[in-house]
Amino acid sequence: VPEFPALSETFIMRQVLDLEATVCAFKVNRSLPIPKGITVVEMPERQLPPRLYRYARAVARMLLGHGPYDLEPAQKRAFLNCLRAHRPDVVLAQYGPMGIRVSRACQSLGIPLVVHFHGHDATAAPRSRRYRWGLRELFDHASAVVVASKYIKGKLLCLGCAREKITIIPCGVSLQSF
Repeated sequence: VPEFPALSETFIMRQVLDLEATVCAFKVNRSLPIPKGITVVEMPERQLPPRLYRYARAVARMLLGHGPYDLEPAQKRAFLNCLRAHRPDVVLAQYGPMGIRVSRACQSLGIPLVVHFHGHDATAAPRSRRYRWGLRELFDHASAVVVASKYIKGKLLCLGCAREKITIIPCGVSLQSF
């Protein structure tokens, strides 16, 4: 079940088309046609205003031990229901932050998680202490990590990802499409 924030990024759409997958998406660009063979399950977006969300997240973290990137309760329920309904063999999360968000849900159901890092999520985002903390937990639980280059692999190794979990798959474009 590839999971990502939008269906508008061409490289992600290419993966979805090649996998003929069920997609659990938090935002769906309705102006783009959904190809045959693809099932889209739209997840609820955040319900709280940003300031209140940050406050609620901090309180939940103190009281319940939630991580800094956890899904809101309605999002988590919807995602768990999607996983239970479709029973995927594996979840593919696009980008590190989304991997962190869905990691606990996958772990609770025993579904392997593969996280695809693309660049910013491995280079600039780790400047945040909370994000680095979330990555440590993610690297412990993820079954595999996909990166687009040796450079990003090196960054993730420095952040604590086990070498044997990382696979480099460069993002390329089929020239026959042009």
